[in-house]
Amino acid sequence: LDTGQPLGPSLDPHSLAEALIQLLGSLPVPVIPPTFRQQCIDKRKSPEACLEVLSRMPSEHLALVRYLASFVRELLAHSDTNKLTVRAVGVLMAAVVMEQDWSDFQDGLEPMRHLVPEQEVMMHIFRGPL
Repeated sequence: LDTGQPLGPSLDPHSLAEALIQLLGSLPVPVIPPTFRQQCIDKRKSPEACLEVLSRMPSEHLALVRYLASFVRELLAHSDTNKLTVRAVGVLMAAVVMEQDWSDFQDGLEPMRHLVPEQEVMMHIFRGPL
């Protein structure tokens, strides 16, 4: 995925996305652990403060957040063809990266409106250097 090469005709992007979502959802601890999640939500009005909280996460969590942010930026760079919006990706990534129980995703994006604070945090991650 991170080679810059096209995925190829035999790989369905939707299958790849589903596999990634299932993998992240199966982790014993969310990518952004609960204590850091709450601190970020509390500081979400300040992108700098939010990103500073994230920078204190364990290195393996921080590395994964950085990789996922890079991946999302690449997805959004092709939004004209893949029809993804920043809002949709933000809600989805909030559910997968910050929630232990991501099963709401199974029913689409609408049931996840309660993730607005988490979505704000994800926007900081997408936009800012981490």
